[in-house]
Amino acid sequence: MTLTEKKLKESEERFKALFKSSPIPTYAWQKVADTFELIDYNNAAEDITQGNVKMYLGAKASEMYRDRPGILENLRRCLKEKKNITHETKYKMQSSKDEKDLIVKYVYVPPDLVLVHTEDITDRKNAQQELKVSEEKYRKLFSNAPFAIVLFNIEGTILDCNDATKLITGYSKEELIGKNYRSFNFYIDTNSANIEERQSQTYSGKTPKAREILLYQKDGSQFWARSQIEFIHMKDSNYIQAIIYDITEKKKAEQKLKESEEKFRNIAEQSLMGINVIQDGVFKYLNARTAEVNGYPLDELKNWNSNEFAKIIHPEDREFVMEQARKKQAGDPDIVNQYSFRIIRKDGEIRWLEIFSKTINFEGRPADLVMTVDTTDKKEAELKLKESEKKYHEAYDRGNFYKDLFAHDINNILQVISSSAELISLQLDDSEKSKDIEGIAKIIRKHVQKGAKLVNNVHTLTELENGDQIIEPIEVISVLKNSIKFLQSAYSEKNIEIKIDAFANIISVQANELLQQIFDNLLINAVKYNENSNVDIQIKITKEQSETQNLIKMEFLDNGIGIRDDKKKILFKEGFRTLKGSKGMGLGLSLVNKIINNYNGKIWVEDKVKGDYTKGSNFVLLLPE
Repeated sequence: MTLTEKKLKESEERFKALFKSSPIPTYAWQKVADTFELIDYNNAAEDITQGNVKMYLGAKASEMYRDRPGILENLRRCLKEKKNITHETKYKMQSSKDEKDLIVKYVYVPPDLVLVHTEDITDRKNAQQELKVSEEKYRKLFSNAPFAIVLFNIEGTILDCNDATKLITGYSKEELIGKNYRSFNFYIDTNSANIEERQSQTYSGKTPKAREILLYQKDGSQFWARSQIEFIHMKDSNYIQAIIYDITEKKKAEQKLKESEEKFRNIAEQSLMGINVIQDGVFKYLNARTAEVNGYPLDELKNWNSNEFAKIIHPEDREFVMEQARKKQAGDPDIVNQYSFRIIRKDGEIRWLEIFSKTINFEGRPADLVMTVDTTDKKEAELKLKESEKKYHEAYDRGNFYKDLFAHDINNILQVISSSAELISLQLDDSEKSKDIEGIAKIIRKHVQKGAKLVNNVHTLTELENGDQIIEPIEVISVLKNSIKFLQSAYSEKNIEIKIDAFANIISVQANELLQQIFDNLLINAVKYNENSNVDIQIKITKEQSETQNLIKMEFLDNGIGIRDDKKKILFKEGFRTLKGSKGMGLGLSLVNKIINNYNGKIWVEDKVKGDYTKGSNFVLLLPE
């Protein structure tokens, strides 16, 4: 082998090695007659086709690309023109389900060989499309933004601006783009050093804080703007972007708010009401009247929060007031915005306050405006009036009660006396009947006693309600025996048996002389409401102990008609007149109940035999020993 042949062989081997190892799929097509035949392929082509390319070795391009004549045309053109051809196309490869974007390069290799390189540029195409979409979105945002956006280079030359720039500054794009911003009289700020410092910060890559500045428009009018300058690095170049908001209306609103707050403070300081502003549970403002109302120095109140203020609220009102505060903070609509409560001042005095609260905007944030008025005098007057009205109604009801009592019971007494007198007149003319006069006189005397008793009862009741009675130790057994004696004389025609079962012979309770009337009423009722021929009354006296004192328990058990459960509940109320029919003095048990309450005692009625009221009643008294 000659040296030339050896070098040629080495060259071919190097070319083949490069061909096989190329990362780009490559196919070798050789001219055969009027078509091309696939004679070789590299490793990358085998990988991308997953080895399927093997079956196409020796295949004719005219047969393989019958439906894609452009490929065959490019092969012929490359060989004919003896130059490389690059073609971009979409192609669905056998190893892929989707079409791919490909760049196909046809490389001429003399004398009759064409190498075809195929590079998948799908990802690059997608990225370019996404970049295009992103740039379009940015351009729309840039153009349609409601604030001015100005882009300029490090030297200060304006490169671009959006449509809002003209609305805010008065200058059109044509007037701004290509010119240095320093040539425009934008700044009203006379502190040029401050401006240069901000520009220096920006040019060094720092982003200065946004600030509010006063600027000139093209026509010379002034407007407030919020300016934000940012350093931007793009495509190996540095730029400055300025964003400008027109905040003139905001500034006007702030000025009005400031003026309004000044007016509020002037009015508040002269107000007769306590006025304060609470924000996040902290007092943000208090006027001098607040200190006067609450009874604490203003300097001390300024350091308080709502929890510390709660400590001076009267314990009985504290939970209600704090509950309203919690509801208001939570936005609960079920709150009371105006109400009264008590406070305990620093000197210990209890005062009534009326409070009104409302949510307001304070220094740009929600807060509670709280106004308080000292209504102690008004409250005390209301309470006195209420008490007066109560006493009036009680006196009125009591007057009606006494009126009904006298109208009914005195009328009954007088009717009996009148009838008895008429009987006497008739019997005086009849010698046979004159012997009954003594019996009629006895009836008259009895009803006169009842009338006197009624008057005495009314007098007693009046004294009780006026609080004129004195409580003192009273011996029970002797008083009880006097009542039994009175009962037996009043109802001598009745067969009455009374037994006393007591734990001692001498028993004392806290009472007064009215105790006699209590026993009289209970014993008379036991006889009056008894339809048996024999009236049996048993009195049991025992001792009981409560948490605070010793008690004497007295039980009056009878064999009378009994009391239904529905009557037991109203038996001791004023106006409940009788157990059966409409006879009787009417005041009895109501008076008994009032007297016992005056002794700090209790009275109630039970069935003598539990569950069967027809077997009789048991009136139970509890009196302090």
